This record gives sequence, structure tokens and C-alpha cells, in this order.
Amino acid sequence: MDGGATKMMVQSIRIFDQYDFACYDSYNYEICYEEIPGWDKDFQPEDTQLQRKLAQENNLNISDSEKRQGNIIIETVQFCYQQALENHQVTSGVGLCFPGLKTDKKDGTVLLVNGPRIPDFVLQLRKKKIPIDHIYNDSDCCVIGEIRGQSGALRNIQHGIYIGGGTGIADGLVIDGNIADFNKQDNLKRSWELTLPSGVSIESCLAPKCLIDEYNTTNLNNPIISLEALINLAENKHPTADKLINRAVEAMRILITNRVKYIYKKTGQFCQKIVIGQRLAVALSSGGGKNIFMNKIHSVLSQDVPIFLSTDRRTAALGAAWKAACS
Repeated sequence: MDGGATKMMVQSIRIFDQYDFACYDSYNYEICYEEIPGWDKDFQPEDTQLQRKLAQENNLNISDSEKRQGNIIIETVQFCYQQALENHQVTSGVGLCFPGLKTDKKDGTVLLVNGPRIPDFVLQLRKKKIPIDHIYNDSDCCVIGEIRGQSGALRNIQHGIYIGGGTGIADGLVIDGNIADFNKQDNLKRSWELTLPSGVSIESCLAPKCLIDEYNTTNLNNPIISLEALINLAENKHPTADKLINRAVEAMRILITNRVKYIYKKTGQFCQKIVIGQRLAVALSSGGGKNIFMNKIHSVLSQDVPIFLSTDRRTAALGAAWKAACS
């Protein structure tokens, strides 16, 4: 199960641990939280810096509105689990990944940029008879999916970069064949912690939802609903769209440069592959990958490291299933 800021996906996975790979099975289901009664589409999380301070003080101070929003996510997990059992009755386990910083025991979230914190996530699921022990990092599961998936883009890669884009940015890094732990690696920052010279975060400049929302704030009469639409406007020289795409390209350059330097500092070796995933990859694939956004990315990056666009959005669910079954 792959939970995001706005929806949840369930995917059945067949695992062949003796052969060190997994593949997608037949069942797939997706639901938006707003389909569950009580979801507040206007909910705004606490400021990120305040969340970090409260987490460090071990005093999260979660409001009633945040608890209600979190309860809708719990209800969505329960509904998805029941649907999966009804439609795919033979299962050996369930894994769930979700964005945000986790508790020390990996059983809840204590910091979330785009949604409610749920520090007792696992406890609430257990009360509903859902056999989940940990909440996995969505970024890690994206990378695991690319490593363990039968046709994963990071299979047999020793040093690689993963950048997934949707509501936010999923940061991933493979060093010496292992997934880097952003909580333990010194000087390794997530995209929402890295900034452009102007001070805005890499994530806010690169995540598709952020780009769409920023465009729409200045174009209320002609809103867009996809990054592909923004790319099309930029190709037609719309000034706001062109500015946002140029800034996104600069954010991508800074992010990849940061990761490449980190890999070299740690290993003395060069990055072998850059994988861009999720909705960001789907948009960059438009026009056969020859659109203005992708062309500009190629123009500012070294051609020595290949860039692969991974457009299968089930990757994180595969990673969560692998962790639940094989960890």
C-alpha cells in the first residue's frame, strides 16, 4: 500500500525472494481521501520548522482538526485493506509506505509537509485488525521498487540517484548498492531542506503539485491541472510557465549536483544512473521526452550520467511489499 498526501494505492505483489526480485500481480486499486466523508480539502499542516521543533521536544501538540484529518487516512487504509482481501484473498502480508519523518520505532509520523501527522499510525491500524508493524518511508520504497522490481531501473546499480515527484519530492540515493538513510548520513539533506539561492526549497520548485499550484495562483481564470499543461504553456512562451520551468530546471540541477558530489565524496566513484519517477517522470516523458522541460534538464547536466524516466507509479507499493516480506 502506497499512501500519499491526497490518495492511496493498493497493489498486489508477487515476491520471489530466492531470486531476489518481485513483480506486479493482478490486483490494483486507488482511492482519493476526499472520497471518504469528513476529508478537509482545505486542511493546512503546521509550519515545517514548528513541526521539527515540536518533534525534537517530543511534544507534537496535534490539534483536533489534524487528528480528524489523520483519522480519515486511517479509515482509508482500513477500506483499502478490506477491498484487497475481498478481491485478492490469498495474501501473506501487507506493507504500507507513507511520506514524512517517522517516529523512532517507525510506527507513526511526526513531521509531514503536506498532510496531518499521525504519531500512533500503527496502533490505530492494529486496533482495526490490520497486520502492519511499521510505516515505511515512501522514498525508500520507491528506491527498493526500482532495485527489486523485475524490470526496476536501479537493478544492479551500485551508485544511483532517485528523484520522484508528485505532491512533494521523494528523495533516494543508492551508495555501494545500499539505500542511503537520510536520517543517519551526515550532510545528506532532503529536497525540502535544500534551497535555491533565493531561499525557496528545491521541493517547492520541482514537485508537480507545487508548480501547478504556483501557476494557478497568478492565473485564476485559466487554471491548469497537470504539469504537462504547464510544459505546453512554456513551449508556447507563456511568461509565467516559462519562469516556473526555468526555476524547476535550476532546482533539478542543484539537487542532482548535490547528490553526485555526495556519492563521489563517500565512494570516490561516479554516479551510474539518475532515475526520475512518479508524476514528474510521466510529465517529462511527454512528447517522447523531447519537451522543453526535459530538453533544458539535459542542457544543464553532464551527459556522462544517463537519465531514466520511470513512469510506473506502482513502484513504491512494490517496495513496501518487499520490506514487509523480506526485511
